[in-house]
Amino acid sequence: MTTQERKARVIARGEHGNHCHVVTGDVEFDSKGRILVGENSDAVLRHLLEDKWVGAGEEVWTQEHTDIKLKPGVYEYVPQISFDPLTKRIEAVKD
Repeated sequence: MTTQERKARVIARGEHGNHCHVVTGDVEFDSKGRILVGENSDAVLRHLLEDKWVGAGEEVWTQEHTDIKLKPGVYEYVPQISFDPLTKRIEAVKD
């Protein structure tokens, strides 16, 4: 897998630096960026150190979240937001 392909598998990044959520295994991405997982796929959503994953393809677990095995289907990442009533602002939810 090329560096560009590994970068494309980063679904979300942590707010404090070198960790990210990555889809590993046999998946495809459609033109809208959705994740397509087939019947016999070994797809997993993992929480990895970003520099190790993107730079060398190493899957170094951050030990913050357990892996999530993805069942066959179509997945789409939608960033979560929340309303802060004190500041009256809509903000991105932090990981």
